[in-house]
Formats: sequence, C-alpha cells, structure tokens
Amino acid sequence: MQLFIVTNRSDTWYFANNNRSHFSFNADERFLPVYQFAGEDNKKITHLDSFAEAFLPKCTLGQMISRYMVLIASEQKLMMMRPYQIYAVKAIVDCIRENCGNGYIWHTTGSGKTLTSFKASTLLKDNPDIEKCVFVVDRKDLDRQTREEFNRFQEGCVEENTHTGALVRRLLSDDYADKVIVTTIQKLGLALDENSRRSKENRKQGRATYKEQLEPLRNQRMVFIFDECHRSQFGDNHRAIKEFFPNSQLFGFTGTPIFEQNATYQQIDGQQASLKTTADIFQRELHAYTITHAIDDRNVLRFHIDYYKPEGKNVPKQGETLAKQAIVEAILDKHDEHNAIVVANHLVQLFRDTPNQLKTVISTHHVLFFNVLSNEIKNLLSTRDFPQYCLSRSRKSVDYHLFRQKSDTPFFHHVAALVQLYEAAQSEKIYTHHFNMLRSILEKTAVFHGYGHFSSCIKEDANDADGILHQRFVDLLSHGKYSLYEPQEMGDETKGYFRKILHEFLARYPTKHDEPKQS
Repeated sequence: MQLFIVTNRSDTWYFANNNRSHFSFNADERFLPVYQFAGEDNKKITHLDSFAEAFLPKCTLGQMISRYMVLIASEQKLMMMRPYQIYAVKAIVDCIRENCGNGYIWHTTGSGKTLTSFKASTLLKDNPDIEKCVFVVDRKDLDRQTREEFNRFQEGCVEENTHTGALVRRLLSDDYADKVIVTTIQKLGLALDENSRRSKENRKQGRATYKEQLEPLRNQRMVFIFDECHRSQFGDNHRAIKEFFPNSQLFGFTGTPIFEQNATYQQIDGQQASLKTTADIFQRELHAYTITHAIDDRNVLRFHIDYYKPEGKNVPKQGETLAKQAIVEAILDKHDEHNAIVVANHLVQLFRDTPNQLKTVISTHHVLFFNVLSNEIKNLLSTRDFPQYCLSRSRKSVDYHLFRQKSDTPFFHHVAALVQLYEAAQSEKIYTHHFNMLRSILEKTAVFHGYGHFSSCIKEDANDADGILHQRFVDLLSHGKYSLYEPQEMGDETKGYFRKILHEFLARYPTKHDEPKQS
C-alpha cells in the first residue's frame, strides 16, 4: 500500500496509489479520487504545517493505512475513507470500547454511509467483547443492496438471510464469518415476536419459538447498527430489541435526524406527552456531516429552492394554507420555456464536445425546444446539411406521416410566441429566455421578408440610427450562458429595451393576436 501527499504549501491533498484506470479525470464532473484532510468539525486542514501536525504523526498515519483503507479485490482498487467517515467509525468503536451507551451518526444522504458502517462492522468483528454485530435495514431491497456492497468491500463478508430461521441460526452460530450479520428490521422483529404465526406454529408442534432459541444471547453484548434510523426506530420492533438484549448497544445512521421541530411520533410518560426525537432513541449525536458540508466538498449535488409569492386579489392571509396547484403551476410557468432553451443549448454543446460522431435521433413535441435545437445544430453543422422531420396527422384519417421539413421555420408558433412576449412585456417578469424567443421571431420575420439579418426588422430611432445598439442587446441576451435552475430576471434598463424593441416590431409588423384584456 502506498499513500501519496501533494501540496503547494497552502493546499494539501492525499490519495492512495491505484491503477491508472482509477485516476480517469472527467473535466465536467471535476472528479479525482484525491482528498483533503479535515478536523472533527469538518473544517479543512489544508496548509502543509497544519496538515503535517494532524495527519503525519506515526500513530495517525499507521491507522490511516492499516484501518481506514479498503481494498476492493474484485476491482483491484484501493479506497481511502474520507475524514468524516473516519471520525464516525472512531466514535462508534470508542463508544463500544468504553461501553458508554448508544449514539447516532448524522451523515447526509449520498456521503457514503454504507462504507462507514461496513468499516465499523468489520473493526468490531475483531473485538472479543462483542458477541455479534448486526447491521439492520428497513427494506428488503436495502438488505440485498447492503449485503452486495459489504461483499464488494470484502468478499464473503456476509451471507444472505433468506428467512427469519436463517437469521436465528446465524445469530446463534459461533462461526467467525457469522459475527457480522446484515438483516431487515422485519426479520429481527419476527424473531422476537412470540405472537407471530411461526411462533404459534412452533409452540403448537412442541418446538421452541425463535425468541426461546435466542435466550443464550439475551445477556450477551450485542451491537446493532441501524441504517436510516429516522424511519424504523420509533415502533415496537425497537422496543423489543432493547428489552430482549439489555446489554446491547445501539447505533443509528441517518441523513435526516428527527428533531422536536420535525417530530411527529409521540411518547407518553404518565400524563405528560412529548414528541420523540432521534436523540431520545439513541441518546446522543456521535458525529455530524450535513448537506452543507457535503455541498462544500462537492460530494453531493447542489439543490435549488423556488420561492412562491401569491399574487392577485385573493392573496391568502398569513397562516392560511396555500393551494398546492397554484404553487406548482407558478414554478412550472417560470421554468418551462427557459429550461427548453437550456436543454437545447446543452445538447448541442454535448454534440460539439464529443470526439466521435454520434448517431442521434431527437424527437420532441415542444415547439420552442425544436426551434432552438434546429437553429443551434444548423450553426454547428454550417458546412453540411442535416435532416429535420415533422410528424403530421392526416385530417382525413388517423394515420401519421413523417415528412422532411425544408423551410427555415419548423413550426409556425409565431403568433403564440408573440402573445407570450406581449404578456411578459406588460408584466415585470422579463427573463433572458424572452430575448431568445424575440430573436427567433425577428429571424423568421427577416427570412419571410427577404432580409439577410434580423437587425433589419428592428426599427431605427434617433438614439440608435443604424439599429446596432438594439441588435447587440438581442444578440447578447439571447446567446448568454443560461442557468438551468435560476432564470435570470432582467434589470429595469434592459426591460425597457425589450419593451421598446417588441412594441416597435408589433407596430411595424402588425399581427392579429389576442392581447390580454386591460383591467
């Protein structure tokens, strides 16, 4: 095993030696298996002096190589645990060594909780004070998925428990291979349920129930690690485990712990009722790595929040429930046209950046998307022709016909688009994609009238005698970089130019369209 450290003194990175294939770099994803060290509070330790003090002591370095690296033999790959994973494993192992109660790990979804729990489980496997380490999931598909991941990290690490009987046999087994067990909360609950159908059948036939068979383990030190513990640990199964295994220690992994603010499950103590939280179940938080930490580290994707502000005459009063349909429609209206432009532009960039020619068929019913994509591909393939087709339904039958579109205008959505632009101009909500729609209309009008450039359709005025200023506005604002999640609203000055260009176009090329009624 080899561990490399790279630094320019202010920034320090480390990585494990691997095959060349494991160092493939994706420029778009900006991903490489290299890491920066951090403290328990997840603050980066990047300066060489601080890094050397925290990372390079012999004991720390020895543990990093011997305990916190995972060799995936099937892939000939060496994985290094990230700092927050190491601190979580240390916290669990120390808690068990000191026998100081239970705890939970708050690690955000997508941060690698399976690897963390695997390493904690395998380190506990060599602890002679522990009888069994049971990793508990709350769904059958997660049982299979977790078992496959564990066996990927270490071949033959855990066996499948096809039914509750197999689980009970492995819990009672003295085989070293059965010291770490992956199972579902349902199987574990059935094993401890004296009123289950199988327990009743066993008693009826004079056989010991599963719970009676597990009696030798009652006073043993057992470790239970629960995945997604915010979902499965507020019911009877959790209570049954704690009552049957009084000397057990329980640890939970969750990306969304339950606090008083988001709790829904009530616990009743005498006549006092209170909401039950993750801390009530597992006593204390052992380590936290939240979504904000993961976003800063680029371990998970960023997310976008849309805010909705009700408008009109019937605005709900404070505290009143908002209509979900109104919120959904407002957000979709905001993003639909804009996202069509973004996706079309991104697709063309993908074609342009792909070294090998892609044989691609793109079909869509979205008019604006078709037009933008057609224009962008035409610009990309300016030296050769590319086919465009339209699917048309016959008026006389139910048959559909695919015909090649040869004109510059794939669809005549000219009038509908003008209505939408007119409505935008009347409001204050004018976004970048409206300039793209305006440019498309100007271009098609120019072609229709035989002009060589869309600027010929922009009316000249005293402040812009040759129309260059307005042309550049349309050029700039219809070919800028688009944000997929944040349509950019124009400033007041730019909105003024948009309204001026649009109104003068409508005056110069009058079109019969339904303008919104003035109130």
